[in-house]
Amino acid sequence: MKQLLSAVTLSLGLAASMAATSTHAAGTIAGTEIINSATVTYGPANNQTVSDPVTATFKVDEVINVNVTALDSGKNVDVNAGDSASVQAYTVSNLGNGNEIFDLKQTPTGDFTPESTRIYYEPVIGGNGTFDGTEDTYTTGTGLPLDPDQEYYIYLVSNIPAAANVGQISTLTFDAISQTAGASTAAIGTILTGQGTDNTDAVVAVLNGTASDAATFTVKAAPSAVVDIDKSIVSVIADVNGTQVTGQYIPGATVKYSVLVTVTSGIAEGLEIIDSLPTDVTFVANTLVQQVDGTGGYIPVPPASGGYDSITHKVSVNFGDRSVGTYEIQLDATIN
Repeated sequence: MKQLLSAVTLSLGLAASMAATSTHAAGTIAGTEIINSATVTYGPANNQTVSDPVTATFKVDEVINVNVTALDSGKNVDVNAGDSASVQAYTVSNLGNGNEIFDLKQTPTGDFTPESTRIYYEPVIGGNGTFDGTEDTYTTGTGLPLDPDQEYYIYLVSNIPAAANVGQISTLTFDAISQTAGASTAAIGTILTGQGTDNTDAVVAVLNGTASDAATFTVKAAPSAVVDIDKSIVSVIADVNGTQVTGQYIPGATVKYSVLVTVTSGIAEGLEIIDSLPTDVTFVANTLVQQVDGTGGYIPVPPASGGYDSITHKVSVNFGDRSVGTYEIQLDATIN
């Protein structure tokens, strides 16, 4: 038996070379033709006979599989009544081995219904995972094509009704549904004859050809204060071999920064200004000053209220609970 087996040579070839070199979530690409050839040799060593090859050929069937994942921490987004463009983020991934089209849907349940919910998408490769309004808009029913292993960021963008009450929730369930005929009602393991890539069969690997996840909008109390912040450069002064030069950002120049916070309404509890200095500048000791409401001049920041941390390279000043008004700090830093 060993001699017979050693005389048989098996070779495995792929008609599509790409399939031989690529790795996919569900293996070889659907529709790839796999040809397995066998030959036999026999006879004296100096005059062996080699048979013609015989082959067994098949095409790889398609596996329909998809995954949806909610990305927001705790699958929750805190909102205020009347907010516009509140965003929930998801990913949708084609885990199958064939090109597949998925319909995208969202369904709200809970205490209120978000208004004007739109679906946006961008590819994970090349995208940044943050909604900024430049993404493509999805139209229900048009379908989103995904190649094997391809992923998209999905953004559900909604307006929160002004009548929503604090503590109320609304859960959005996001579905990605295979558009292959018969998949949306199929059990796992169902074979859809001839419905796969290149007329192969399709095997359903996810119930109803659908993946789902959900996230919740939770209405929180509106902020107790409205606060604005502005940062500016007051001056830049350099000593060039004994001559004072202003307005030029050169090594050794001293830059005076201002950070101005304005409380326009309410009470800002524990108001703290934090200035993270870049590593290309060095804080100048004893230059940190503060001013309230633009009156009384700038005074040194009391050590108990804040200062400069050389380890974190941050300046912080805590003003405590503050009502409507302006709160400013200034500091100097030299350009390294």
